[in-house]
Amino acid sequence: MGAALYAFQRKKNLTTESSLKTILPRVLNVHDLTFLGIGSTLGAGVYVVIADIAKHTAGPGVILSFLIAAFAALLCGLCYAEFAARVPKAGSAYTYTYVTVGELPAFMVGWNLLLEYLIGAAAISRAWTAYVDSLTNSAISRGLMTGIATWKTPGISKYPDFLSLTMCLLASGFLAVGVRISSWMSNITTFLNLVVIIFLIVVGLGYARPQNWQPFLPFGFQGMLSGSATAFFAFVGFDVIASSAEEVKEPGKSIPRSIMSSIFVCLISYGGLSMAVTLMVPYYTLEEDAALAQALHKRGAIWAKYVISVGAVAGLTASLLGCMFPVPRLLFSMASDGLIFSPFMQINSITKTPIFGCVFSGILSGWLALYFDLSTLVEIMSIGTLQAYTMVATCVLLLRYQINPIGLVITANGLEPLLSESIVSENENVRFFPTKRTAMLANISIFVIILASFCLCGLCVNYSEYLWHLHFWFVVMFFFLIAAFTVAMTIIFLQPQNRFDLPFSVPMVPLLPVMSIFINITLMMQLRLITWIRFSVWITLGLLIYLFYGVQHSKENHEEG
Repeated sequence: MGAALYAFQRKKNLTTESSLKTILPRVLNVHDLTFLGIGSTLGAGVYVVIADIAKHTAGPGVILSFLIAAFAALLCGLCYAEFAARVPKAGSAYTYTYVTVGELPAFMVGWNLLLEYLIGAAAISRAWTAYVDSLTNSAISRGLMTGIATWKTPGISKYPDFLSLTMCLLASGFLAVGVRISSWMSNITTFLNLVVIIFLIVVGLGYARPQNWQPFLPFGFQGMLSGSATAFFAFVGFDVIASSAEEVKEPGKSIPRSIMSSIFVCLISYGGLSMAVTLMVPYYTLEEDAALAQALHKRGAIWAKYVISVGAVAGLTASLLGCMFPVPRLLFSMASDGLIFSPFMQINSITKTPIFGCVFSGILSGWLALYFDLSTLVEIMSIGTLQAYTMVATCVLLLRYQINPIGLVITANGLEPLLSESIVSENENVRFFPTKRTAMLANISIFVIILASFCLCGLCVNYSEYLWHLHFWFVVMFFFLIAAFTVAMTIIFLQPQNRFDLPFSVPMVPLLPVMSIFINITLMMQLRLITWIRFSVWITLGLLIYLFYGVQHSKENHEEG
């Protein structure tokens, strides 16, 4: 336990020779990254989430729900973009946490991201096969149930989904043969999906009936806000861009541009389709399983089923590739640091990819898709994602108020730390204002902000009725937390920040990162208690791996020794 507590403070040293080297080829540009982000984000949400929110939560106001969700995603994206400019290494939020907070929290962030990506890939592969199965009038599922097996165990699939297993293995095969080929495949499927979406928006608006927007907010303002919580998860996926930072030609410029571009394109797509489908038919008549096809069918466009099928298959394929893409990179980064098993850091000499990680991700996600009913596990993805997003925003705050800036930049000599003499001497805009005292005040204020946000969101989500009835204990707690949050924000606003010209920096610090933290915590509090319990089991398993392997094999531990 003592070693684990010490490891909590042990951070990744970016000045060591191992941190400044990379064996992954830098071949991706801004277009590759943008299509990768769009493909990861614009998947099943287009064909399922829009109708679900419109019918049950927001009505035609689903457009505003997606707008608010896009703003929340943009805040997270800005934080990811700054870190990609600071630390152009594989691992995404895991690496960012390692250099800023410490080894143990970094391991847990990486562990949770693995959960998100693997379950996400399994869920998408099952959605892919379910859609193909529907096109065959359930012939595939009937054949598997009668010819192989039928299961009736709670939490287990009704039948072994070998088609989902095959899809996961094929996707891992594309990833294993090289980043260029997998990127090329993702670009094609994403482009095809975008063409179908644009076509559907144009055709759908041609059948528009303005009276279908009366009333615009049938569930009220609260319903629209509740819909934005669901809509936020339709934007999850852009973090795959940051995870590929070590394979990008100009990460400081390409990653921020591609993150912003992918979020913008997804907002236009979701917003356009939301507008089209709610204008075509009344929101309460939408069918969640095939809303677009049914809406167009009701307006006489029977042929639309086939066009939508092409877009759905292409979109889900791109989403599957995008969801599995970060797993080998994350495993490679964690294994390179010694926190998980060393075979994951092996790079194939021909394809230049983490081959063992590709095979592992395909087999494990395929196994999950083969056996398990993932409906009970999908919410766990949300906790892992939001936890990572919250940690990245926290890391941005911590770095801005430290005495010296932390990060790497790409120069003619390769990667160099920000404080290298060659960089400092060429940069006339370096200004270090913080002191030990101001850095300590900022760190304490950040901790108070996060703690107050958790308590405040928990109170409001679970006991909001006590506020309206003015229960004394609730009112006292509510205003105490508001006061603590306000005082901490005031203190951190008054502290000086370190200044260094990065290719990209989050504007309006500390306001935007704090807003991102608060929104993410609010969304986490919307999840069920059973989801938190399952998440705790996953966390416990990760802690055991770290305590019995990672602590002893950590590269930082060996370098300190």
